[in-house]
Amino acid sequence: MTSSLNDVADKLVESVNNKKSSYLKIASLYVFVLLVGVFYFTARANQEIFVLSSDTLSVVTQFYNALVLLLIPFFWGALGGSARLLLSGMEVLENWRSMLSSGMMGAFSWLSIKSKVFLSLVAPYIAHEQLVGGVSDKVALAGNEFYSLTLVAVIVGMFSSNIYIAINERVELATRSRVANSSREGSSSS
Repeated sequence: MTSSLNDVADKLVESVNNKKSSYLKIASLYVFVLLVGVFYFTARANQEIFVLSSDTLSVVTQFYNALVLLLIPFFWGALGGSARLLLSGMEVLENWRSMLSSGMMGAFSWLSIKSKVFLSLVAPYIAHEQLVGGVSDKVALAGNEFYSLTLVAVIVGMFSSNIYIAINERVELATRSRVANSSREGSSSS
């Protein structure tokens, strides 16, 4: 009797939660449509307030150019990450987060080399003779070569996926050993 009452109560709570979720989605949609409508009609009535200054337009142009430029190393980093996942025997589609993060790491490495941030971080550790001898110039020029940057993005993508694979394997091993220990303790106490 109490189990059937609990089942009825659980179903009632679930239906109330589903209705709340539905109402929240509908309300969010109405708010979104209202905001878009207000923005649209404000833009139609006051077209002069949406004129961009030259500084803003320059920043927007640079943002767009950087976004398009960073799609290339993102692709190569994700490709390197997916290659590493395939080499390890893992499912690529199940580990899409690893591919996404590998692509982002490839893009960040490309950006650090292009902006010469990497060189400024490494420069204090390079001997003064090497800096004077032209090693820093060669490293700075390597930031302009497409193939070397592509290779860096692929290697960084593979490395970041390798870190993910190593951590994932250790977590699975620890989980399996904990489950095995708890099953042994449960069988020995019976």
